[in-house]
Amino acid sequence: MPALPTPSFDLTGLDLTRLDLRRVETVLAGATAGTVTKVARDAAFVAIGFGVLAIQGVQLRRRAVEKTVAAWLRNVTG
Repeated sequence: MPALPTPSFDLTGLDLTRLDLRRVETVLAGATAGTVTKVARDAAFVAIGFGVLAIQGVQLRRRAVEKTVAAWLRNVTG
């Protein structure tokens, strides 16, 4: 049976120690309620978008598995 592709993420270059929290605090200190609301809404939309992309990826992999299994069954059953 052929191997199915699996996604992989290379996070070896991710270095959270380089994140300057003082700079983040400075930016947040000048934020208004409207700004915070807009950023929260944008973050929600991005999260939903990633969720949609993830579901579509799962559907693609499911279809690939279906095709692979169907081809395998055709070969086995003749």
